[in-house]
Amino acid sequence: MTSHTTSAPKPSLASATWPLFLGVLFMMIGNGLQISLIGVRSTLEAFPTTVTGIIIAAYYVGFLLGSFQVPRVLKSVGHIRVFAAMASLASAAVLINGLFVNPPVWIVMRGVTGLAMAGLYITSESWLNARATNATRGRLLATYMIMSMGGISIGQALLGLGDPLKVDLFVMASIAVSLALVPLTLTNVEAPDLGISRSIRFATLWKLAPLGIVTGFLTGVANGAFAGMITVYATLEGFAIAKIGLFAAAGVIGGIVFQLPIGHLSDAVPRRRVIFGCALAGVVLMSVAATLAPGSGLMYLCVFLFGGILYPMYSLSISHINDVLDREQMLGAAAAFMFIFGLGAIIGPIVTAVVMDRFGPSGFFLTNAFYYLPVAVYALWRIFTRAVPNRTAPGSGYGRVIVGSWTPFLRKRPTGPDS
Repeated sequence: MTSHTTSAPKPSLASATWPLFLGVLFMMIGNGLQISLIGVRSTLEAFPTTVTGIIIAAYYVGFLLGSFQVPRVLKSVGHIRVFAAMASLASAAVLINGLFVNPPVWIVMRGVTGLAMAGLYITSESWLNARATNATRGRLLATYMIMSMGGISIGQALLGLGDPLKVDLFVMASIAVSLALVPLTLTNVEAPDLGISRSIRFATLWKLAPLGIVTGFLTGVANGAFAGMITVYATLEGFAIAKIGLFAAAGVIGGIVFQLPIGHLSDAVPRRRVIFGCALAGVVLMSVAATLAPGSGLMYLCVFLFGGILYPMYSLSISHINDVLDREQMLGAAAAFMFIFGLGAIIGPIVTAVVMDRFGPSGFFLTNAFYYLPVAVYALWRIFTRAVPNRTAPGSGYGRVIVGSWTPFLRKRPTGPDS
């Protein structure tokens, strides 16, 4: 009798990633509700706007700490256990926020939440980058961001289902975060093997993809300010509670709508050109929004379109950086990127809160316009002064400095990434 040995079929990309995407969706529903709730409740409790900005910034301080600690734990115990631990930690922090409503407790608990969310992001993105290639990375990360932003928009819309002065909305947020554990812990899909993971120095990362670093940092600044302070703006302008959630959700829905188109475009066109176009559009949209009547249809449209730029810029930055890395460098790069993004996100809500205190609620839009102006300028400079590197593999060489032109602005992406 002849025995036949067959190897187990390799799982498809969809089957290997759906439990992660579903877990991210539930996690972000809870996080989105909590983000809106913190801003509204702080204002209703008459916390000074600057104090609210500090509470929001504390989230990103925890984010920074997580970017240092989580990669080491991830290498020791693996993706699924880290995801489960971070979800449990975030769920507990939400409930403590609901039970003890005062700034010192909220500052500490927002820091804990930030640490947990950094763990989620690093775990998720290292999982996805291990499955992706340069030809699919933009679309795969765009899908991930759609699930993330979709969860946040659902969570923000849930704000109208309860009274922000009571504990029930905090409980709802905690339940959603806890449900994030179910898909990953009950699936039989194996997380990717991290293999040999090498750290990467910031100087090396800067040399390889400086535009990715600049864009990631300033996207962090804008993200912290926009996501954290939009409900503060709406509350100060007297929006009804239900409309505050919808106003905040408008930007996130924009992010969902534009993620895949921008992700597809960035896989076909050199990413720095897409980054330039998005940054320029962001400056224009926020400048226009600052001149509009609060709550007008045009203001909702500007917020929707700006969200369609802001949230894809996160995945554009990551994709731009990972294009030039070897696979074993990606976990270290993910941690470095989280640090850069988190550092910017600490600065954003504090600066925007100070400007809003000084110049009124419209400072919310003006600061967000200002944050993306350097990105547009630097991206344009890189387009004109750096050639697309002629690489056969990531990290194999650097393009020479040339004077560029607008002719290849929409040229199809070459074999190697641009820098």
